[in-house]
Amino acid sequence: MNTATTMSTNIGKRATLDDGKGLTYLVTITDTRERWGQKDYKIEPITGSGSRWVSEYTIKIQEG
Repeated sequence: MNTATTMSTNIGKRATLDDGKGLTYLVTITDTRERWGQKDYKIEPITGSGSRWVSEYTIKIQEG
């Protein structure tokens, strides 16, 4: 089980989102939640607008 502290460490980090059709987007993680034992991240694009919730498995968090 993920604790709120562990999950919140990724807020503000950058990640990449692959759309599965050849495009990759640079995003920022703005929130986290646990739903049915799965970790989700709310992301926003670095350029552009909007936000959405995605599974932890659909993004790659950048280290550093």
